[in-house]
Amino acid sequence: MKLSKLPLLVQEEVLHNMSYTNLFLLSFLSRKVKKLIKSSQMNRSKMIDYIEYECDSQQEPFVQVFYKHDLYEELMVIAKNKDTHNEYIQLNVSGKMIDIQISDEYIKPIVRFQIDENEAVISSMHNSFLEFFGNSVEFRWKACGYNNCIPHLQNLKGCIKFSSHGANKETLENFFSSAPAFKWIDVSADGKTEPSDPESKFYQAESIQTLQLRNNSPDILSHFQGKQVVFKFGHCNFLDVISFVNRWKSGEAYHKLEYLMIEVFWDVFPQNEY
Repeated sequence: MKLSKLPLLVQEEVLHNMSYTNLFLLSFLSRKVKKLIKSSQMNRSKMIDYIEYECDSQQEPFVQVFYKHDLYEELMVIAKNKDTHNEYIQLNVSGKMIDIQISDEYIKPIVRFQIDENEAVISSMHNSFLEFFGNSVEFRWKACGYNNCIPHLQNLKGCIKFSSHGANKETLENFFSSAPAFKWIDVSADGKTEPSDPESKFYQAESIQTLQLRNNSPDILSHFQGKQVVFKFGHCNFLDVISFVNRWKSGEAYHKLEYLMIEVFWDVFPQNEY
């Protein structure tokens, strides 16, 4: 039965009960279908918090839609092309022909790309997501380590969790200088490996959480420019922390800071110093 033959209310009810994966693929049938889908999903789209590319070490991201109240829905996977007996379907995605694999072997569709085309394919898919979900939706790229670059895409911010143990400072510097702005950074610091440039995107991240067994990476205390910061220390130089808090409370610095948490594991924090 053709969807277009059904009454409008029935069409909307059918679309309402479909996953975003199926709606996204269905939207390629025609402009009319895409328009119908977008109009029927307006209330649902308001519940979207952000869309995340969760990237692995092979730069093959899982694309997930995160709703408010911590619910999420897997959308698709973007992965390298593999020799397979499964047939691909081709879709014109933002002007580029894209191979999409759909089979019983995988729960979600897989967008396939040749190694030399990964940036172009990801860019085309991202532009199509923007058109489908709207230009106001926030996108996040959750990086797997700092050895692969985060692409510069519209409405996209980076996210990364890493340990600086054994890290090459120059590699870290290059990673942050080439990346887009960051939504959050979660770093376990072992030794001084923070970027030396006080204007680095590292310090401009909206949120930073840092775990330091020894307070040996004090530059976060000096250069942070974001909204939220969580400091977790084993042993702590309390003078640095007290200076940070006093400069924030007085309005001298950290004007964007909205939330601060300090946790010290082994030392006793001298609260009377405030």
